[in-house]
Amino acid sequence: ELIEAEERERRRIAGLLHDDLQQLLAGARMQLQTAGRSIPENPVIKNVERLLKESIDMARSLSHELSPAVLNYSGLVPALEWLTRKMSEQFGLRIELDADGVRPVESVPLQEFLFRVVQELLFNVFKHAGVKTARVHVSALDGRLTVTVSDRGKGFDPAALETATAECGIGLLRLRERARSIGGALKIESRPGKGSRFALTVPLDLPIPDKTAPVETGADRQPSEPAEISKSRKIKALRVVFADDHLVMRRALIRMISDQPDIQVVGEAENGREAVELVHQLQPDLVVMDVTMPEMDGVRATRRIKAEWPRVRVVGLSMFEDDHIAQAMRRAGAEGFVSKTASSGELLKAIYGES
Repeated sequence: ELIEAEERERRRIAGLLHDDLQQLLAGARMQLQTAGRSIPENPVIKNVERLLKESIDMARSLSHELSPAVLNYSGLVPALEWLTRKMSEQFGLRIELDADGVRPVESVPLQEFLFRVVQELLFNVFKHAGVKTARVHVSALDGRLTVTVSDRGKGFDPAALETATAECGIGLLRLRERARSIGGALKIESRPGKGSRFALTVPLDLPIPDKTAPVETGADRQPSEPAEISKSRKIKALRVVFADDHLVMRRALIRMISDQPDIQVVGEAENGREAVELVHQLQPDLVVMDVTMPEMDGVRATRRIKAEWPRVRVVGLSMFEDDHIAQAMRRAGAEGFVSKTASSGELLKAIYGES
């Protein structure tokens, strides 16, 4: 119960960072960019924009570390790929990941548990093993999934865990007890000077109710100055619906493109379900679709729209920094993807379908 409470609190704080702080900062930055287009270049405005960008990046990083959105939208293996990259960037730990052919894990709580186990074991390698390399192997057989983390570092005596008071020992015992509580097992093999091997085995079809909702955290692209958008298009009055549950962000996005004579905003939606209903009523040319929204998220809404109205284009919109989120939207049928921290030029290029 304590571990589940910890995960809930991680998601809650990550949600606050994304749903409130990041959206307000990104909205302020968009409005600053819009205002800056009508006045001469000012170094103070440029500096404020830079500070806002750094603040967004910091909030995004914290949110993603607390509750990686890729885990909810792309599954366990992409999340482990993201984790290995982060461990390499943060700690210089080179990790070999072998997870080919593993079918998706359906239970979100089980995915979270497996992700946290690998995260903690890899952090233990960095902290205690005395080596800069490790291996993660994921396999499935007879309805059970096995995740193995191994290294060739210092090793230890597993018997010492039973009386360990060090953080490493407490962490391993906690993981082992949690594995037992869901019908699994954590096997620990190690000897001093001979490295360590941790094998976690759990049932794949774990009957745990999903109490979670996807929490969004960052897709980062470097902003650029507004690009020259050609006015000689053959497109007339491109009819657009904006779907985003954050009013400040939605209005800031609309304001960014308000000076384009060949774009007409015909509707605004606060969630994916409303977006689907507006497409049915208005038959727009394009929907700019946020990924994470209440009632129906952007991935499901995009899939529904493309199934019923395939001619309607969808451009994904998100704070996510990981390509797996963009890929999830494209698999659902979106023709483009743009960051909420993008410049007006990048947003317009996505709307117009320009590469």
